[in-house]
Amino acid sequence: MSKNPGGPIILPLTTYVERSLTSILKASSDDAFSTAFDDFYSKELKEITFNGKKLSREHYKQQIKAASNARNTVTFGGIVSVPLNTKENEPESGFVGVFITASFPFTVVDGAPVDRTLNSSLNITVKEDDSLKLPIGAERRRVFSVDQVSVDKTGSISFPPPPK
Repeated sequence: MSKNPGGPIILPLTTYVERSLTSILKASSDDAFSTAFDDFYSKELKEITFNGKKLSREHYKQQIKAASNARNTVTFGGIVSVPLNTKENEPESGFVGVFITASFPFTVVDGAPVDRTLNSSLNITVKEDDSLKLPIGAERRRVFSVDQVSVDKTGSISFPPPPK
């Protein structure tokens, strides 16, 4: 983290991406999800490829919401970035590649818990969004392009132990 003299702490690009994705995937309500999504993905996001298909921002948002759960365990298998700017005391923008896994238990027939896991590889472009009308010092970085490959899989059913 770097300190902007007289301003807020500026998160490194990779930290900003990790925190934002975690907030999205662990949202505890519809409102929390929408806020986290809109705080990360630009309203002008038009370049979206999800599993090889072009999507609208709204359709992409629905896809991601389906994987969002407050009980998610979110892990990052790796994250790399190539900065577009390297000016001191300015938020980094650039290209980011990240591998992320979100998993959570959910209940199916007869109360048997099953693990659900989402594995994703994302390549995104993060830039300052000058169109935002935010107070000075507010986070203005947003995602302007996404290329995501994602696999959602359900694990085997694990039955609860028999009563003693």
